[in-house]
Amino acid sequence: MNQEINLYASLIISSVGIIVAGFLTWQSNIRQKDSIVKDLFREFNKRYSVLNDDLHYVKDNKLSLEALHLDQSNRKYLNSLYDYLDLCAEEYFWYKHKGIIDEVVWKSWRAGMKYWFNNLPALNEIWEYERRNKNHESYYLAADTFFY
Repeated sequence: MNQEINLYASLIISSVGIIVAGFLTWQSNIRQKDSIVKDLFREFNKRYSVLNDDLHYVKDNKLSLEALHLDQSNRKYLNSLYDYLDLCAEEYFWYKHKGIIDEVVWKSWRAGMKYWFNNLPALNEIWEYERRNKNHESYYLAADTFFY
């Protein structure tokens, strides 16, 4: 009888230990994911802040892709458009392929991407060039990703 009680007690203690360990692991994974998301937010927002003025400059001055290519003083803005595409691709990667970015956040970012794509013809032309030449694959993207 005592052996039976000891066996049941051992099973109960082991089960409780497994449940507690599982719960602690689950909590640790949540904190780790939250930390990753926070770091990504910080990095992406910092990079976007650096690009924001250049995107507005291109929009406000209605700079075409040709103008950005021809005038050396506009080279900075051309590079910013490519940097913006890189940023968008990275955000998409963390959303779609890694599942780290929440759906609500992604919808907000995607709305911003659509805004810039629709208001910067030069960005649209760059993306079309990337699609035609299959360069979109270097961005981890399908040809019809996020701008449409």
